Amino acid sequence: MNSSKTLSTDMDLFTAALLQVPVQVWGRTVDDVLVLLEPEGMIGKITPNFIRVNGKSYDRDECIIRVEVPS
Repeated sequence: MNSSKTLSTDMDLFTAALLQVPVQVWGRTVDDVLVLLEPEGMIGKITPNFIRVNGKSYDRDECIIRVEVPS
């Protein structure tokens, strides 16, 4: 069974990008419900405000980036 780890620091994100680790992008609805926006993709670009996964840009303040971690 796998669990997930949230990538929140710049170091976490740069490491995942460098190692080409598949990530998931999660967001929240207006009702504060978590929804999966990108089921699996590679990080293409990281800026202080945005992250690009599979060619789509996501606001870092409004999304959660996770990786699957084997237990």
